[in-house]
Amino acid sequence: MAPAFANYLDRRIFKAVKGHTSTQPQTLVGILAYVDSQEKMVMTHEEFSGGLTRLIDDGLIAEADTHQFFEVVGSIQPSTFSGLSPDEHESACRDYRKWFDEQLQRDDPGADFTRQKLVIRWKLDGDSYGTDDDEDATEAFANAIEPAIENSGLAEINGFENGPGLIDILIFGKETDDDMDDLYALIVDTFKAYGCPKGSCIIKCYGEAENRREVTCDEIG
Repeated sequence: MAPAFANYLDRRIFKAVKGHTSTQPQTLVGILAYVDSQEKMVMTHEEFSGGLTRLIDDGLIAEADTHQFFEVVGSIQPSTFSGLSPDEHESACRDYRKWFDEQLQRDDPGADFTRQKLVIRWKLDGDSYGTDDDEDATEAFANAIEPAIENSGLAEINGFENGPGLIDILIFGKETDDDMDDLYALIVDTFKAYGCPKGSCIIKCYGEAENRREVTCDEIG
């Protein structure tokens, strides 16, 4: 049974920690990075501290050491939280911004991935927002196509957008349309064979932002 969360940010914090163990824990910077990638925001002190406190009190995550978090699997003794002060929060945010800036400045192809090129639209039933299971399924598909995209040097998965009746996987690449067909070819066979929900589709995004046109290439019938 899926856990009940107080709000959507608590769910994001949990997903950032999910899969980490006491010997390979998640950090504050890692959590900030994951939440930012999903929600395009940096959590406030109240949001971050409150979320960690609630998740630990509910027995979903625990602290291996100060600000080192792991998912609770099975039976485990209740855990206390060392706390997150405003100064510690600000320090973590500074570390995250420094890490983020370093990623942008790296001399690698990712520094050129500034434009949305493809959208993989994962269709949901009705017009409701995605459940935890829906998000897990979408992330599993993204993980299935990510190696081919990364190895190509053409693009990267830039995150997800949730809307009524859909979850979009956003793929960013270079400021050109010349490699669109090559990028599309990397994922289309997996998309068709994967078992995506009916109505799911791939959207090509051509042109500059102000003149963008979207072309739906394949749809699961």
